[in-house]
Amino acid sequence: MSANTHRVAARRPRLIAATAVAAASIAGSLALPAAAHADSGDISVKWSAVTPSAPLTRGGATASTVLTVSNDSGKPAEYEGTVFGIPDGPSPVNSGDVKITVTPVSAPATDSLVSAEDAAALVTFMPHGTKPGAAFAVPAHSHLTWKFTVGLTSRFPANDAGVNLASLTEIAAFKATPEITVGKVTEKFGPAAKVGYATPGTSWLEVDNNSGGAFSSKLRTLLDLSGGHAPGDESMRTVNVDVKVDGAWVRLRRIDKTSNEWWLPEIPAGFAKGQKHRYDLRFSSDQKRAVSLTIGQLMSQVSLATGNPSPVAEAEGSLELLGYSGDGTPTPTPTPSSSAPAGSTPTATPSPTATDGTAAPSAATTTPTGTLAHTGANDRTRTIGLAAGALVLAGGLLTVVGLRRRRGASHL
Repeated sequence: MSANTHRVAARRPRLIAATAVAAASIAGSLALPAAAHADSGDISVKWSAVTPSAPLTRGGATASTVLTVSNDSGKPAEYEGTVFGIPDGPSPVNSGDVKITVTPVSAPATDSLVSAEDAAALVTFMPHGTKPGAAFAVPAHSHLTWKFTVGLTSRFPANDAGVNLASLTEIAAFKATPEITVGKVTEKFGPAAKVGYATPGTSWLEVDNNSGGAFSSKLRTLLDLSGGHAPGDESMRTVNVDVKVDGAWVRLRRIDKTSNEWWLPEIPAGFAKGQKHRYDLRFSSDQKRAVSLTIGQLMSQVSLATGNPSPVAEAEGSLELLGYSGDGTPTPTPTPSSSAPAGSTPTATPSPTATDGTAAPSAATTTPTGTLAHTGANDRTRTIGLAAGALVLAGGLLTVVGLRRRRGASHL
């Protein structure tokens, strides 16, 4: 395992605990599980009040807080400098969305860098001349202090209400102006599509923006289909997916030959508070199967088309792949599922398709290959439930720690 992998593994419990505390602070008084208080040994931390206290303007002035790291024990202790910048809202942040500088006050000369971890900015600071992950030595019965200065760039998401600096289980809240009500983005599938031999089934996927504002970036939606009648069953790979664009069905291409995943057309930038975007989906299979019925699992994940690729929303649905009797009829006879309630129309228009007739979200060729983890017996899911209850109340921070992390997703 590489040194960077070790560092990421070590940081993750801190991010989970910090996110839970940030969520609890946003939601008000909330009892957290004891596990949320990450084991910090003899070290405790405290943030000073943010000064000036006025909300930050995107591209405007900065504000500061002081982090005090204390060792109240009778022996030396170590502190690894890790602070997360957790967005207060549904949009993940990149290192270029928020400026964070670290200045030692009563601490050794310090080097720092800002990157991203899941949906949060990550500030790593260490003794001058050392590598990231190097710890500070905190003498017995003493403390070290650093000044953190925060500014929001013009790129800071419009539907995030600010950013929370978090170390261990303590946070310092930096609010943004104009003030918005924090919300979240949700998505859901329609009724299960029933797919028989040469008999397509339909369903739909709806994305609802209940956050506090519009998205300045396009949104991309990854669709995944898994499952089988038995281990090793590849029947779901016989299923093709069409999406309705401008009233016509358009066949989607798999992301690659080894996956059973598709990019849906991007949701245009400007997807606003209160808007809904619906994909009408059609599934088909040309394989004659003797097995009577196989249930497939659909999963969807919405993320920004540019910038931090952490998920904004996720959904699960199902698909029924019917058997074939051998006499030319499905078994049992499928009942076509409804595509959506009558009169329902999307409020956002799918983006244009490629000239070859296949849906071609532009981000698919410029962003990391999207791969969803699956729930169930294949054990690909990394479920992080520690902070889930609190994060729901935080208006979308549930996705900060990546409830279902992509395999191989790179850190920015």
